Amino acid sequence: MSIYGDRLAQLEAIVEKGKTLIQEIINEEVKTSGISPIEHFKYRIKCEESLINKLNLRCLPVTMESIYTNIHDLVGFRIICSYTSGVRTVANKIISNENIDIILSKDYIKHPKPNGYRSLHLIVKLKDSDVPFEIQLRTIAMDSWASLEHQLKYKREIKHKDLIVAELKMCADEMSSTDLTMQAIYDLIKEEN
Repeated sequence: MSIYGDRLAQLEAIVEKGKTLIQEIINEEVKTSGISPIEHFKYRIKCEESLINKLNLRCLPVTMESIYTNIHDLVGFRIICSYTSGVRTVANKIISNENIDIILSKDYIKHPKPNGYRSLHLIVKLKDSDVPFEIQLRTIAMDSWASLEHQLKYKREIKHKDLIVAELKMCADEMSSTDLTMQAIYDLIKEEN
Protein backbone atom coordinates (compact mmCIF):
# COMPACT_ATOMS: atom_id res chain seq x y z
CA MET A 1 0.00 0.00 0.00
CA SER A 2 1.36 3.39 -1.01
CA ILE A 3 1.84 6.09 1.61
CA TYR A 4 -0.15 8.32 -0.74
CA GLY A 5 -3.18 6.07 -0.40
CA ASP A 6 -6.12 6.92 -2.60
CA ARG A 7 -4.56 10.30 -3.47
CA LEU A 8 -1.93 8.72 -5.71
CA ALA A 9 -4.34 9.01 -8.65
CA GLN A 10 -4.62 12.76 -7.93
CA LEU A 11 -0.83 13.12 -8.04
CA GLU A 12 -0.70 11.18 -11.31
CA ALA A 13 -3.36 13.52 -12.75
CA ILE A 14 -1.22 16.53 -11.76
CA VAL A 15 1.74 14.98 -13.60
CA GLU A 16 -0.38 14.54 -16.74
CA LYS A 17 -1.75 18.10 -16.59
CA GLY A 18 1.75 19.46 -15.99
CA LYS A 19 3.14 17.56 -18.97
CA THR A 20 0.31 18.93 -21.12
CA LEU A 21 0.96 22.49 -19.94
CA ILE A 22 4.68 22.24 -20.73
CA GLN A 23 3.99 20.76 -24.16
CA GLU A 24 1.55 23.60 -24.87
CA ILE A 25 4.26 26.14 -23.97
CA ILE A 26 6.70 24.38 -26.30
CA ASN A 27 4.16 24.26 -29.14
CA GLU A 28 3.21 27.93 -28.70
CA GLU A 29 6.82 29.11 -28.69
CA VAL A 30 7.76 27.01 -31.71
CA LYS A 31 4.74 28.37 -33.55
CA THR A 32 5.55 32.03 -32.76
CA SER A 33 9.36 32.06 -32.78
CA GLY A 34 10.33 28.84 -34.48
CA ILE A 35 12.39 27.80 -31.45
CA SER A 36 11.46 26.01 -28.25
CA PRO A 37 12.93 27.61 -25.14
CA ILE A 38 12.76 24.19 -23.47
CA GLU A 39 15.60 21.78 -24.14
CA HIS A 40 13.90 18.97 -22.19
CA PHE A 41 11.94 18.38 -19.01
CA LYS A 42 11.63 15.75 -16.31
CA TYR A 43 8.93 14.98 -13.78
CA ARG A 44 8.35 12.69 -10.87
CA ILE A 45 6.15 11.84 -7.93
CA LYS A 46 8.34 11.93 -4.82
CA CYS A 47 9.32 8.42 -3.78
CA GLU A 48 8.07 7.27 -0.40
CA GLU A 49 11.55 6.93 1.11
CA SER A 50 12.46 10.51 0.16
CA LEU A 51 9.12 11.76 1.47
CA ILE A 52 9.53 10.04 4.83
CA ASN A 53 13.13 11.31 5.13
CA LYS A 54 11.94 14.86 4.43
CA LEU A 55 9.20 14.64 7.06
CA ASN A 56 11.63 13.19 9.61
CA LEU A 57 14.25 15.85 8.82
CA ARG A 58 11.64 18.55 9.52
CA CYS A 59 10.43 16.70 12.66
CA LEU A 60 6.95 16.34 11.14
CA PRO A 61 4.62 13.40 11.69
CA VAL A 62 4.35 10.82 8.92
CA THR A 63 0.62 11.25 8.40
CA MET A 64 -1.53 12.03 5.38
CA GLU A 65 -2.51 15.39 6.88
CA SER A 66 1.13 16.30 7.51
CA ILE A 67 2.16 15.25 4.00
CA TYR A 68 -0.48 17.31 2.23
CA THR A 69 -0.09 20.30 4.53
CA ASN A 70 3.70 20.58 4.72
CA ILE A 71 5.25 19.06 1.62
CA HIS A 72 5.02 21.11 -1.56
CA ASP A 73 7.00 18.90 -3.90
CA LEU A 74 5.07 15.65 -3.92
CA VAL A 75 5.00 16.23 -7.65
CA GLY A 76 8.03 17.88 -9.19
CA PHE A 77 8.91 19.14 -12.64
CA ARG A 78 12.36 20.18 -13.79
CA ILE A 79 12.38 22.23 -16.98
CA ILE A 80 15.75 22.64 -18.66
CA CYS A 81 16.12 25.60 -21.01
CA SER A 82 18.94 26.43 -23.39
CA TYR A 83 19.25 30.05 -22.25
CA THR A 84 18.36 32.18 -19.24
CA SER A 85 15.88 34.07 -21.43
CA GLY A 86 14.10 30.75 -21.96
CA VAL A 87 13.86 30.24 -18.22
CA ARG A 88 12.19 33.65 -17.90
CA THR A 89 9.90 33.08 -20.88
CA VAL A 90 8.67 29.72 -19.60
CA ALA A 91 8.32 30.99 -16.03
CA ASN A 92 6.23 33.94 -17.23
CA LYS A 93 3.98 31.64 -19.24
CA ILE A 94 3.45 29.41 -16.20
CA ILE A 95 2.82 32.38 -13.91
CA SER A 96 0.30 33.92 -16.30
CA ASN A 97 -1.54 30.65 -16.99
CA GLU A 98 -5.18 31.01 -15.92
CA ASN A 99 -5.31 27.42 -14.63
CA ILE A 100 -2.44 27.89 -12.17
CA ASP A 101 -2.15 29.67 -8.84
CA ILE A 102 1.35 30.70 -7.79
CA ILE A 103 2.01 30.00 -4.13
CA LEU A 104 5.70 30.89 -3.94
CA SER A 105 8.54 31.89 -6.24
CA LYS A 106 12.21 31.55 -5.31
CA ASP A 107 14.67 33.07 -7.75
CA TYR A 108 18.04 31.46 -7.12
CA ILE A 109 19.24 32.81 -10.47
CA LYS A 110 19.07 36.44 -9.33
CA HIS A 111 20.00 35.41 -5.78
CA PRO A 112 22.13 32.24 -5.91
CA LYS A 113 22.51 30.10 -2.82
CA PRO A 114 25.87 30.51 -1.03
CA ASN A 115 27.16 27.26 -2.57
CA GLY A 116 26.49 28.61 -6.09
CA TYR A 117 23.21 26.81 -6.78
CA ARG A 118 21.10 28.58 -9.38
CA SER A 119 17.55 27.79 -10.47
CA LEU A 120 14.10 29.35 -10.47
CA HIS A 121 11.62 27.49 -8.25
CA LEU A 122 7.87 27.91 -8.45
CA ILE A 123 5.47 26.33 -6.00
CA VAL A 124 2.12 26.22 -7.76
CA LYS A 125 -1.33 24.67 -7.61
CA LEU A 126 -3.73 23.83 -10.36
CA LYS A 127 -7.00 25.70 -9.89
CA ASP A 128 -8.88 22.38 -9.71
CA SER A 129 -6.53 20.82 -7.12
CA ASP A 130 -5.58 21.37 -3.50
CA VAL A 131 -2.12 19.82 -3.91
CA PRO A 132 0.81 22.19 -4.47
CA PHE A 133 3.71 21.05 -6.61
CA GLU A 134 7.13 22.35 -7.56
CA ILE A 135 8.48 23.48 -10.89
CA GLN A 136 12.23 24.08 -11.17
CA LEU A 137 13.51 25.96 -14.20
CA ARG A 138 17.21 25.94 -15.11
CA THR A 139 19.59 26.31 -17.98
CA ILE A 140 21.60 23.34 -19.22
CA ALA A 141 24.66 24.67 -17.36
CA MET A 142 22.74 25.16 -14.10
CA ASP A 143 21.33 21.64 -14.36
CA SER A 144 24.73 20.13 -15.07
CA TRP A 145 26.25 21.83 -12.03
CA ALA A 146 23.33 20.89 -9.76
CA SER A 147 23.47 17.24 -10.86
CA LEU A 148 27.19 16.97 -10.18
CA GLU A 149 26.96 18.86 -6.88
CA HIS A 150 24.14 16.54 -5.78
CA GLN A 151 26.26 13.46 -6.50
CA LEU A 152 29.21 14.86 -4.59
CA LYS A 153 27.10 16.08 -1.67
CA TYR A 154 25.93 12.58 -0.85
CA LYS A 155 29.39 11.04 -0.57
CA ARG A 156 29.84 9.87 3.01
CA GLU A 157 33.37 10.91 3.94
CA ILE A 158 34.95 13.79 2.09
CA LYS A 159 38.52 14.53 3.15
CA HIS A 160 38.88 18.01 1.69
CA LYS A 161 35.33 19.27 2.14
CA ASP A 162 36.17 23.00 2.43
CA LEU A 163 38.32 22.89 -0.69
CA ILE A 164 35.64 20.99 -2.62
CA VAL A 165 32.92 23.43 -1.54
CA ALA A 166 35.08 26.37 -2.69
CA GLU A 167 35.85 24.66 -6.02
CA LEU A 168 32.16 23.89 -6.60
CA LYS A 169 31.27 27.52 -5.92
CA MET A 170 33.92 28.62 -8.40
CA CYS A 171 32.53 26.18 -10.99
CA ALA A 172 29.01 27.53 -10.43
CA ASP A 173 30.26 31.08 -11.03
CA GLU A 174 32.14 30.02 -14.17
CA MET A 175 29.07 28.21 -15.51
CA SER A 176 26.95 31.27 -14.79
CA SER A 177 29.41 33.37 -16.77
CA THR A 178 29.13 30.86 -19.62
CA ASP A 179 25.34 31.14 -19.46
CA LEU A 180 25.63 34.93 -19.82
CA THR A 181 27.96 34.58 -22.80
CA MET A 182 25.72 32.01 -24.52
CA GLN A 183 22.73 34.30 -23.93
CA ALA A 184 24.60 37.23 -25.50
CA ILE A 185 25.54 35.12 -28.54
CA TYR A 186 21.95 33.92 -28.87
CA ASP A 187 20.66 37.49 -28.66
CA LEU A 188 23.09 38.64 -31.38
CA ILE A 189 22.03 35.83 -33.72
CA LYS A 190 18.37 36.54 -32.97
CA GLU A 191 18.84 40.23 -33.89
CA GLU A 192 20.09 39.25 -37.35
CA ASN A 193 16.92 37.30 -38.17
